[in-house]
This record gives sequence, C-alpha cells and structure tokens, in this order.
Amino acid sequence: MELVIFVALFTLLKADLPHLQLLKCVCHSLSLCASKACTELPSCLEYLLRETRNWFAHSPLRMKVYQNLFETINDGKKPLKLTQLSATRWLAFYAAVNTNINQWLELKTHYNMIKSSEERCYTARVYLLFLCPILKEVTNVNVI
Repeated sequence: MELVIFVALFTLLKADLPHLQLLKCVCHSLSLCASKACTELPSCLEYLLRETRNWFAHSPLRMKVYQNLFETINDGKKPLKLTQLSATRWLAFYAAVNTNINQWLELKTHYNMIKSSEERCYTARVYLLFLCPILKEVTNVNVI
C-alpha cells in the first residue's frame, strides 16, 4: 500500500518537475545487479562452494581429518568454518568465496590426499580470486 502511494506521489510531482528522478533502494538495486552478474559466471563455481561445505558438513570424520591437516600446515591454527550458500541470499557468496580462497592450499591438499588424480580446479580458483574483492565491496555497501 505504501509503495502505491509513493509511486502516485512521484507521478504527481513528475508532472510539475520533469527532471525529477526516482531513486530506488540502493541496496536492493546493487543486490539485483550483482545477482544478475553472478548468473554470467560458470555454474561450477556455485557447485564448488556448495559441495566444499557439504563434503564436511555431512561427515564429522572428514571434518576431523581436514582439521588435523589444517592445524599441521598452519602451526595449530583452527580452520575457518565454511559458509553455507543460501538460495535466496546471494550475498553469502562473499563469505564462502573468501573462506575458500583463504583455505585454498589446505582444501586442495585435503582433496589431493583423498583422490590421487591431478587437481583440476585452477580455473575455479581464478574466478574466486576475481570475485572476492567485488563481492566484498557490494556486501560492505549493503551492510552499511
């Protein structure tokens, strides 16, 4: 109801002030732009982010093995919790991308240990490195 009144008011004002511009919610507009831009990226990125978390979320044993590896590589530091993506909140991508980038070596080492074939995720890493700073800025604007 409020939106209808607002649009009606804008229409009345626009008749007298032809240069008047309607500025929609910046956060919502930014969210729509970033969400649309993300649809242009390969679907394997979202798959990588979702499945990396799911790999550990469904197995305490896997998580323990990874945690031991992470602590060995990083002098006893604990790994960051991998972020779950949400179907409705694409802004969670920044946290997921950032966490995966920060733990790339450890995750790659873990997967290489459980699978002896060569790693084929370098393209995904490049996309994640590209996305991280952009998503960070968009997320910061929305948080503010």
